[in-house]
Amino acid sequence: MSLTPEILNLLEFDKLRKILSSFSFSILGREIVLSIVPLKEREKREESISLVKEFRLLLNSTRTFPAPQDKDIRPILKKVKEGVYHLSINELLLISEVTRDYKEVGVFLRKLPAEYKGLSRLGAFSKRLPDIYEKIQIIIDENGELKDNASAELKSIRSGFTKLHKKLLRAANKLISEKKRFLQEEIFTTKEERIVLPVLFSKKKNVPGIVHSISQTQNTVFIEPIELMELNNECSTFKLREQREIKRILRALTEEIIKNIECYEKSILEMQEIDMLYAIASFSEKYNLSAPIFSIEPYLYIRGGRHPLLLIKKGKDGVIPFDIKLDKQSKILLVSGPNMGGKTVLLKSIGIIILMAYAGLHIPAKEDSIIPDIDSIYADIGDEQSIEMDLSTFSSHIKNICIALKNATEKSLVLLDEIGVGTDPEEGMAIAMATLERLSKKGVLTFATTHYGKLKHFVAGKERMTNASMDFDRDNGVPTYHLSFGIPGSSHGFAIAEKMGFPAELLSKAKSYIDENELKTDELICSLEELMKEVKHKKEVVDEEKERLGSLLAIYDKKYNEIKGREKELIKDAKHRAEEIVYSTRKEMENLVKEIRESQASKEKVKQAKEVVSKKIQHFQEVEETKKDKEFSIGDHVYSNKLKMSGKITEILDGYAKVEAEKFRFLAPFESLELKKKEKKSEEKDIVLTDRNEFNFEIDIRGLFVEEAEIRVIKLIDDAVLYGLSTIYIIHGKGGGVLRKAVGELLKKDERIEEYRLGYWNEGGSGVTVAILKN
Repeated sequence: MSLTPEILNLLEFDKLRKILSSFSFSILGREIVLSIVPLKEREKREESISLVKEFRLLLNSTRTFPAPQDKDIRPILKKVKEGVYHLSINELLLISEVTRDYKEVGVFLRKLPAEYKGLSRLGAFSKRLPDIYEKIQIIIDENGELKDNASAELKSIRSGFTKLHKKLLRAANKLISEKKRFLQEEIFTTKEERIVLPVLFSKKKNVPGIVHSISQTQNTVFIEPIELMELNNECSTFKLREQREIKRILRALTEEIIKNIECYEKSILEMQEIDMLYAIASFSEKYNLSAPIFSIEPYLYIRGGRHPLLLIKKGKDGVIPFDIKLDKQSKILLVSGPNMGGKTVLLKSIGIIILMAYAGLHIPAKEDSIIPDIDSIYADIGDEQSIEMDLSTFSSHIKNICIALKNATEKSLVLLDEIGVGTDPEEGMAIAMATLERLSKKGVLTFATTHYGKLKHFVAGKERMTNASMDFDRDNGVPTYHLSFGIPGSSHGFAIAEKMGFPAELLSKAKSYIDENELKTDELICSLEELMKEVKHKKEVVDEEKERLGSLLAIYDKKYNEIKGREKELIKDAKHRAEEIVYSTRKEMENLVKEIRESQASKEKVKQAKEVVSKKIQHFQEVEETKKDKEFSIGDHVYSNKLKMSGKITEILDGYAKVEAEKFRFLAPFESLELKKKEKKSEEKDIVLTDRNEFNFEIDIRGLFVEEAEIRVIKLIDDAVLYGLSTIYIIHGKGGGVLRKAVGELLKKDERIEEYRLGYWNEGGSGVTVAILKN
């Protein structure tokens, strides 16, 4: 994107970067955030926005990002590159700690699950870093000194020095005892790492040796006695050897840094990017920003947009959002309305939101906001530039407009605040009309603001140009900062002047100077504004009601699914209980038949058997009648126990009925309804046992569901056993073989069946199964 520093400053992008940088965890991140600029390559923008999404997801998870300490090793690396012989222990410690932190960040990112694939890739940088932290921790203690075991040579040197130093101390104490009458105090001290005695100035000849210094009072002379010189020399030699060995060890560690210097420099750049993403994600989370969508066309749609700096200052509730849309059919938007009504803020908001999106940031707008494909931004906003450039206001505006007219293309964005001001209004309006017309012909996406009435009329009569207005509360005399499309806005100069205390008589006089047609036009615009406000309010009410009904519908759907699930469970349970009843009844029947046969079927036993069977049938009949009580038909008059109202069934659904009451329609499950009047059956037939000769030994189950067919077949077998039949016929049809297979499985499991087969050609062939019962 082609942008000048002046445009970035004009749209307050610098201020945004400064605030954004405060969310970084290190100076490295702050530096790179302060240098963020809009990106020309779409792939880079979208990659940044995607990575910010992942980082926001991470910040909202239970994982804790291991932000490294705010330490900068670049000055140390610079020393290394400039050829320093060895780094200090503190410098090496700093590099080792930074290495540890970088490695920890890298491992953390690489171990993230699949939804963080972008961040996981960023974690690869730390693999290249050397394991210097562990090495340094082994040889440097908590006081920042090399440990004795840093090398075998150092250990040997320090061991030898310790022994010699003890010998030196013994010699010094012995000498103090011998020379105490010549000493200022019975102690020894060190000068230039050599042991000396504090000798009285008047007695210095009594302690032969080298004078190192004299006290400020001239009363004490610090003398290194001859007796201690050799031991002091030997100790100094050990110290020199120790320093040489320390330098050798530090040089070896420094060489490892030298070998990995490029790796460290790349890692710093990688960490800067991670810190930048962390800052953007943290900022986006705090202010609830959204990822923009990029269009390949010059199509702009910002929904719920807010100026980021106002959002930071006032919070979400303190800034009124705006919706704005421009496309090929309308690429010029002229915004009018009252002073201090938010027109200039709107222009800046559009500009900075687009800059944020192109910089790979999330934006202060709704998620479905669309950013156009643009390659440059031109703007003329405010009078600051004219002051800086020592130009008149009008000259400055014209200069900026000329730049836009010359360079803007159909992929440019142009922002013009108060177009045509600074000169004679008639001339200014004419220049504004010509400018908008040229920009429209070039297909440039343009936003402009104005107070000129004729310019509003001009735009209203042009294709690809649209008027919009900043709303004004006439009752309270204040702007509302809401944007309305399709109508121009009144400047409400008289209303604002009245609100600010302008003398009423002068205000009345001022109105008399205005052309009557212009006043009527202004009043018409005001009326349209009020009408638009009313329509907008009604739409908001409708939208709220629609949302409420949508929520209720979702609740009803959930309840319906819960009821359907419960219904399935009840049916399953009822079926299970029915199977148990059938099984127990079958057993009773078998025992009954057995008793009849064993007793040679006396009349008394047969009579008892008939009574038992009749009771069973009567029981099932009662159950069936109870069940039928809950069967409904369209047109039935029913009463709802839950809603306490009556109505007529208009539609039957699966286990539910639609009922039309006097003022309502409702959907109710069968179990909550009762028939208002139950009609008695005209005919009720008693079920009695028939003679064997009257019993039908075949059954037709074609067209039945498998479960229903199985119940019918079991009943046939029960009856056949009761009447002592040896053969039964089950007609299931040829079809797809589902019923035939089900019948075969049932007969196979029934212990009362001796054998079964498909019918012969004269019995119905494969459409019939013949079962032979055991004697």
